[in-house]
Amino acid sequence: MARAAAGSAFEAVETALRLGLKVAIATNPIFPMSAVRERMRWAGLEGFDVHVVTAYEVMCATKPHAAYYTQTAELLGVDPRTCIMVGDDRVLDMSAADIGMRTFYVGDGPAPACDWNGTLDELAELLTRLSD
Repeated sequence: MARAAAGSAFEAVETALRLGLKVAIATNPIFPMSAVRERMRWAGLEGFDVHVVTAYEVMCATKPHAAYYTQTAELLGVDPRTCIMVGDDRVLDMSAADIGMRTFYVGDGPAPACDWNGTLDELAELLTRLSD
């Protein structure tokens, strides 16, 4: 992840936690937790005490399956309809909408069907506005 993008990810996660939101690092669970933790370190996110980190040791399904998003919400202890799935993959991440999660697309090119799209900095601003 580029330094600017890593900084933006840091600020988006920091904003969500500061606002008292539950946060999941919801990467496709095709890696063991040790690899996911290393990827978080590369992204500058290793210092955060997030509520859920998905990895193959804890998940029963992968993206884009509804069971993955349902289990992630259950692990957070929240209704999927109160979640926002943030991702850069139009198929794997935006499919969270199938179970009622709202979606925020941060990928390149035209945005797919989603609730919001933009940069991670814009996500941090959105979270602040939604919590008011």
